[in-house]
Amino acid sequence: MRILKKHKIILAVIGKLGPQLTNTELMNYLFLYTRKQISPSFYFVPYKYGCFSFEAYHEISLLLKNEFISFTDQVYSLNQGVAVPDLKDFEDRAAIWHVNGNYKDLRGMDLLRKNFMDYPYYAIRSTILNDVLPDPGDQAKVQAAAPQAGPDGFYSIGYQGLTLDQYLNELIRQDVRVLADVRNNPYSMKYGYTGAVFSDAVEKMGIRYVGFKELGIESQNRQDLNSQADYDRIFAVYEQTVLPRETAALARLYKLYEDEKRVAVTCFEKDPKQCHRTRILKKLAADHSELAGKIHLLNKD
Repeated sequence: MRILKKHKIILAVIGKLGPQLTNTELMNYLFLYTRKQISPSFYFVPYKYGCFSFEAYHEISLLLKNEFISFTDQVYSLNQGVAVPDLKDFEDRAAIWHVNGNYKDLRGMDLLRKNFMDYPYYAIRSTILNDVLPDPGDQAKVQAAAPQAGPDGFYSIGYQGLTLDQYLNELIRQDVRVLADVRNNPYSMKYGYTGAVFSDAVEKMGIRYVGFKELGIESQNRQDLNSQADYDRIFAVYEQTVLPRETAALARLYKLYEDEKRVAVTCFEKDPKQCHRTRILKKLAADHSELAGKIHLLNKD
């Protein structure tokens, strides 16, 4: 296993703030660590026990599998012979000093309470809010941190350039109810966007996942796309051949909007001009006049 900077950070947090940390404590300490980074090593979503990072959990699992750390009696610790990494960057050293100096004595509920109060957005979906913050006034602060969703309609989003946790936050902030995946092959070299791993993460955020493989473009037809003209050419063929025969799939997709009002359509490309999801939404808007002004772009900048 190649040890990357993100692995060193996990090992340093366990080594400096341990020797034994519960999963929730490790997540919260990693979260606090990233608050001091300009470009965070991990991003987090609001989940059952507060802040959670799917990517960090994946990397922790790799460290477990390769026996750098152990998870015994519900706590993490460094394995014998594994040294606490020496973090080279000043920003990283400053982050570990900050967390170690200000939060090491906070454990369990005290740590959660501190983070819930300081970063209430990450507590908006907590199932233990009443236990952590029994005071109604404190709970009101968390409720006020919930994003104010935009208008109903279809949301177009590509995951290019986003970690899984960043992507999920985009959906959460718009109160997306259903995610329609229009990839022909739901596979990605990027962690988190393949098959059951992706759909499971989406569902855990309370968002229904629906695959529309039939609306995808086969990979052999997506070769040699070097210019916008190349994309326009393949999408013209797509509009002439695929969309006319997939009326049932388009009807199912529109029915999701009728039922849930907030549906995101997703594929890889960040630039909507270079993704066929734009042509799908264009077709839906042409067939249903009530969708005028209800197609919204996410992750476009």
